[in-house]
Amino acid sequence: MLYYIFIFIGITMIVIVKLFVKDQSYHSTNELVEEVNQTVEDFSTELVEENQKIMDRIVRMSEITQDQNSRLTKRVEQLEIQLQKLDKNLQEPNQTPSKQLKDETFNEKENVLKINDRYNDLMKMHHDGKSVQYISNKTGINKGEVQLIINLAKQEGKSRAKA
Repeated sequence: MLYYIFIFIGITMIVIVKLFVKDQSYHSTNELVEEVNQTVEDFSTELVEENQKIMDRIVRMSEITQDQNSRLTKRVEQLEIQLQKLDKNLQEPNQTPSKQLKDETFNEKENVLKINDRYNDLMKMHHDGKSVQYISNKTGINKGEVQLIINLAKQEGKSRAKA
């Protein structure tokens, strides 16, 4: 806003100086009036353009703020739902030990089954009679890890046979 005041003062000073200085280029007062009118029109056009730019910036900032506000609102809602679930879990009585034990046993079975699936190539080489050293070199896994995986797979086979 201060910028516009300085521009207005500057234009006013130019007009006043031109009025008091008798210049040979102005043959009539009509030319002077026309030039002043043109200067005022140019100034008002600049003001309108600047105001439009400012309004566009305000609209963009408003849209950005609304977008951020909606994202934050969604996040708060998600956190409130999560908090309610946690409160509900705290209020419910704990599971019975047998239920927990069944869940843990089930998870262990899933993990054991994953050993053979995860190390399928390693187990294939072992079943083909390849040495631990050879398997280690081919897979890039340490010998100790290879031996551990093979032992776990054997235990898995025994537990399957019992089940």
